[in-house]
Amino acid sequence: MKINSAFNGFPKEGTAFLKNLERNNNRDWFQENKQVFKRALEGPAKSFLEEMSEALAALTGESMGGKVFRIYRDVRFSKDKTPYNAHIRMSFMGHGCDTKACGDNPMFHFSLEPETLTLGVGCFEFSKNVLPTYQDAVANDERGASLQIILADMIRKRFRIESPEYKRVPKGFDPDHPRGPHLRRKGLTVWHDSPIPKELSEHRAVNRCIATYREMLPVYQWLEALN
Repeated sequence: MKINSAFNGFPKEGTAFLKNLERNNNRDWFQENKQVFKRALEGPAKSFLEEMSEALAALTGESMGGKVFRIYRDVRFSKDKTPYNAHIRMSFMGHGCDTKACGDNPMFHFSLEPETLTLGVGCFEFSKNVLPTYQDAVANDERGASLQIILADMIRKRFRIESPEYKRVPKGFDPDHPRGPHLRRKGLTVWHDSPIPKELSEHRAVNRCIATYREMLPVYQWLEALN
């Protein structure tokens, strides 16, 4: 895949910045090193977002947009008052929606941590309108069995699946339903964690991530069919 872009990887200076920010999460240190953040993280992240949106559009066959989340934390309602996120995160969503208007559409996720690259796909929490549709699909012999096969394949490939949020199977379904754990979900997300790969500091970062997103594609397609 060849896409013309200004993206040439996340410089190692950027991951070093995140490690240092984790140890020096205060405004004075950040202001002293703000230009490193802009040069080695913020700039590459914007270029990566543009190129990855194109690559995901080619993968999914639909228009794809995205958003880079702010490094500044919202501490208004948090006991943790550290002012910055020691990571770079972004999400990609289809059909021209954004993270606020995306609703129940599944999204692809990217998180560059100080030591780890985490890629994900899914819906964090279904709306009240779509949750029953999801539950009916899980209970359906054909659709539910399809999801079970997909998630079993994810587990076999060592992908991480969030635990169910509900303690019990919702009313209206057999408490001993064979897909009970999936009926107990409020949302469905699948994740892949790895040490930061060397390709991330190169233009090959997009293809490296797309290879993982391609493995996650069945989850995306199953969830998209709910809408």
